[in-house]
Amino acid sequence: MNLPQHQAEKIEFTTAKLPINFTVLGYLFIGLGIYSLIKHLWEAVFLLLIGLIIVLFKSGLVIDFNARKYKKYNGLFFIKIGEWMSISKDAFLKLEKKRMVHANSVLTISRKELQIDYRLYLYNDSSKVLLISGNKNEVFERANTIAKRLGIELKK
Repeated sequence: MNLPQHQAEKIEFTTAKLPINFTVLGYLFIGLGIYSLIKHLWEAVFLLLIGLIIVLFKSGLVIDFNARKYKKYNGLFFIKIGEWMSISKDAFLKLEKKRMVHANSVLTISRKELQIDYRLYLYNDSSKVLLISGNKNEVFERANTIAKRLGIELKK
């Protein structure tokens, strides 16, 4: 039975996948694997397997509100590898804004791009853990949900 979002015991966020160049490489391996299936069965199986691993790899965060625990995981298919960590009574969430500059240059042409990244950190038992990052609205919405459900302070 699926519980409504506000009554769910756990909440899960996918925080990252591999960069686009690795994803393209994964699709290339899958394509080469399918192409070589007819003549070279073992090479095809190897290429397909590596391609699927690259394409389907993801990382994320699961928060169990009832047990007051969180797990940052790396996953493949339905397997999620990570360690559950307890959230103490004195824990709090803090939103931080980070400015990042991306610079690209080719020969004499250069370009700089300023990007603002919002990050949500959990300060827990003298440790600082990055929970999620992204655009302002998405991080604020998730931060409010997590703070409200855990009953902890959200500092901005």
